[in-house]
This record gives sequence, C-alpha cells and structure tokens, in this order.
Amino acid sequence: MSNLITIERKKRGIFILLFLAIINHIMLIYPNSQNISYLTLILIVVTLYNSSIGLSLWILTISTSGIFETQHNMSTFNTLLIAVTGTLLIKEVINSIKTGALQYKKNIIYFVFMLTLTSVISYIFNLDGTSFASNIALFCFLMILIFTARLCYVDHTAINLFLYAFIIATISALVFSAPEIMSDGFRRLSVAGNVRAMSNIVGYSLFTMLISLIYRNYILSSYSYLSFPFTRGNRMIHIFLISIFAILLIMTGSRGVILAIVISFGVMLFFSMLWKGKIRRINKGYLIFSFLMIIIAISLLVSSLPTETELFERLRPSASLYTGDSYFGNIRWLIWETTIREMNGMQWFFGAGLAQFRNLAIKGGFDYYAHSVFVDTFVSLGFIGFSILFLFLLRISYVVIKNRNILTLGLLSYLIISFFTHGMLLNSFFWVNLAIVCGISYKGL
Repeated sequence: MSNLITIERKKRGIFILLFLAIINHIMLIYPNSQNISYLTLILIVVTLYNSSIGLSLWILTISTSGIFETQHNMSTFNTLLIAVTGTLLIKEVINSIKTGALQYKKNIIYFVFMLTLTSVISYIFNLDGTSFASNIALFCFLMILIFTARLCYVDHTAINLFLYAFIIATISALVFSAPEIMSDGFRRLSVAGNVRAMSNIVGYSLFTMLISLIYRNYILSSYSYLSFPFTRGNRMIHIFLISIFAILLIMTGSRGVILAIVISFGVMLFFSMLWKGKIRRINKGYLIFSFLMIIIAISLLVSSLPTETELFERLRPSASLYTGDSYFGNIRWLIWETTIREMNGMQWFFGAGLAQFRNLAIKGGFDYYAHSVFVDTFVSLGFIGFSILFLFLLRISYVVIKNRNILTLGLLSYLIISFFTHGMLLNSFFWVNLAIVCGISYKGL
C-alpha cells in the first residue's frame, strides 16, 4: 500500500511540475519585470504547498532563465533564490514550533555554521571589495542544502522530482539554446548565451538517466525512489533520450562534465566489482546497448556536420605538459596560479571575499571567472573555508564507502570531478547536486 501511495504522489508531483514548467517557459519568452514578479509569487505559493515541488520549480528557473551568476548583479536570480529560501525557512520555523524541535544532522549544521562564519569574517576583512549580496546568496544556498538534504531523506519522492526537473529543464532549454561563438573560437551549444548552464543540466540529466537504466535492478531493490517510471514497453524512450542528451552534451564541448561522467561510471563499475554482489544487479545488456546507441547517435551527428573537426578539437588533450602559457594544454592552471599569487596577508586564511576571483584574476592579467568551485572556495574563503568544504566532502565519502552505497558514490564522484574544472562557489547546480548527495546518504551523516 505504501509503495502505491508513493507512486501516486510521484505521478501527481510530475504532472504538477510539467504544468509549472509550461508556465515558466511561457514567462521566459517574455522576460519582463511583471512576469518575473508573477513567477516569484508562483514559486512562493508552490513552495508553501509542497517543498519538493517548489524546489523543483526553482531548479527549472535557474536552468532556463539565463540568469545564473550573482556576481553580475542579476536581480532575478537573487529574487528567486531569496524567495524559495525565505519560504522554506518560514515553513521550518512553523514546523519547529509545532513539533518543538528541529531535526537535522549535526555534521550538516556544523558545516553550514562554519562556512557561514568564515564568509562573514572574510567579508569583514574585505569590506572595500566584496559584495554583501554574495554573502546573502551563499547563506541561501547553505539553507537550501540543509532543507533539501532533510527533505530527500524524509520524502523519497523529492529526489525523483529534482531529477525530473533537470530533465524537463534540458528539454525546455533547447528552445532557448543556440551555438555560441566563444573566446577560443569554437561554437558551443548554450542556453541564453551560457554554455556552463547548458552542460550542467544536460550532464546531470544524462548521468542520472544512465544510472537509472544500467543499475535498474539495484535501484528497484534498494533505492526505488531513484527509479524513473519507464515501463518495459516504453523503455526505448529512455534510451532515446540518453542518446539525444549525449549529443547535446558533446555539442556544449564541456570537457569537465564529459570527463566527470566517464570517470564516475568507471568508479561505480570498479566498486561494483569490488563489492561483489553489486555487479550482479547491473543490467549489462542495457549498459552495452546504451553506449552503442550513444556512439551511433554521435557518429550520425558528426557525419552530418561540415565542421566536425571543430566539434571535437576542444576535447583533444594537448601532447605537452607545459606549452609556455598553460599546464596540460589548459590555460586554467595558469589562471589559478596567477590569481592565487595575488592573495596576500589574512586573505590566505579567510580569503579575498566572495565573487572576488575575477577581480584578482584581472590584476594578474586574466579576465576570467574561477572555472572551479574548489579553487574559487580557496580564493574566496581562504585556507579555512577550503578546509571546511574539503572535510565535509571527506565525511560524506567515508559514509558512502562505509555503507557501500554505490549510487551515492557515483553522484559524489560526478560532483567533485565536474566542479573541479567547472563553475564557482556561488553556483546553484553545485549546491543542488551536493544536497541530493547529502539527502541519499543522510542517515549516515
């Protein structure tokens, strides 16, 4: 009976999410201030009604609005972020008054408190440069981490809704996508001019769909809330979407996300064999068939493009370790080194302040954002902030390996690898991905 109720709630949540996705899509076609106000109001009302659906709608908005980074002072992003965080906070306060207690894992609370405290200290030491709005944004992300992780543990259908939000956002983003000419001269698929946003939603959607198909037997026996409701009759739709998403990811030219998927699957397969029983639950036929479909789809794409060499040129590693202006054929290493050298005094301990990476990089002669959550954490919050994040991820890794949680291990590997050369600390997708990982491994934390 409980399984039937869960399935029914999941279906109802998906239908509501699809309806909200259509509304969000229509409003994005006419992105005026009035529609933004309506969208904010809808987000608040939906979150009050159901936290899972509200957070899923927020994932849709950050994926398709083209307004992602707080450092550019884009008020829509801040408005929606504050709206969903404030609503969740109010609900939790009311709930705590009713129950008489707030039930959250101490390790997550410690992590949030220490990182918030470090950001405040960093702000005080860098009053002349850092933005207060960036500190508010980080606090909102940390609150979302707390609420989402707890929600994923209490309501298993929430995880499914979040994963569907990524898939729906990918499909919706295609309408706003276009080849973008980047500074390196390559044409890459982007949404609203943002390649990183496109690769984030496509990559995560592709990876979770591959997991749900290949590890289906294991999921159904242990983590049914992570399964996608594709029946045996229409499972070909699942494989078809995987093939399409693989093409889209290749077209973004995002080396970090592609590498993250490949390595994460390698980690999952390795530990599946190491932990013996897990390998028996892998659908080896779907594993082989999925990758064959991906190869065929990519081959058809490449053969139909007049500039196919351009598509894969960015994915080709350099033959030299150091080319004179970059390490490993990638200029990011030089940018990171130059930016870190611009730090001084107490900045080594508490950072230069949130969203200050670009300003330091400009001093060193590079006009780039961090391209790494972890490097940005070190520059923004110093050694102390970086250590707090590192130790928290280390704690999650310990819990995952101790409990032999193969699915969370894959998601955690994807999170670390993709955001090592991708994004920045104030990146919505990083915190959503981390919240889902914490939610699945919540009991052990």
